[in-house]
Amino acid sequence: MLRDIDLNKISDGKLYGLNDMARTDCNGCKGCSSCCQNMGSSIILDPLDVHRLTCGLGRCSIHAIRPGFCRIFPLGRFYENRSFRYFLQIHECPAPGKSKVKIRKWIDTPDVRRYEQYITDWHYYLKDLQEYAMDFSHGDNIHKLNMYVLQQFYLRPFDESKDFYQEFYERLAVGNLQAIL
Repeated sequence: MLRDIDLNKISDGKLYGLNDMARTDCNGCKGCSSCCQNMGSSIILDPLDVHRLTCGLGRCSIHAIRPGFCRIFPLGRFYENRSFRYFLQIHECPAPGKSKVKIRKWIDTPDVRRYEQYITDWHYYLKDLQEYAMDFSHGDNIHKLNMYVLQQFYLRPFDESKDFYQEFYERLAVGNLQAIL
């Protein structure tokens, strides 16, 4: 989700990579749920989030399969040059005395490099579609684009027995504008 913000007002002013340390760990979260409050009316899920939730439903806790947006909190993503880095949101978690933890460990995702490439590709795929759709000469196609993304990446289940990323990239490969329209 794109936001027009001043990073200096919401962050410590630094951008982080996977091997950097940031004060994200509240030393054994006490479950205050402040990180889940006042987040607006919806949480944006990507296809991997939906896949994880689908495969993990029925467990006693959502923590292990929480969406990427929640997984990286209190970090955010700053996208530029068809890539991204993380930033630390400094006003979001009220827990005092946070300790530093390596970003890679905080994200707690297997094959984190592959995950980051997926996040980058998904973000810019949607951004490119959005830019195309916002061009007033293509207004009739906005509904087609929305329905295609919804059907290909959210309604059509990913096969639990297959590698998610491979299946995602197969769908992405056929999801160019010519194929959609």
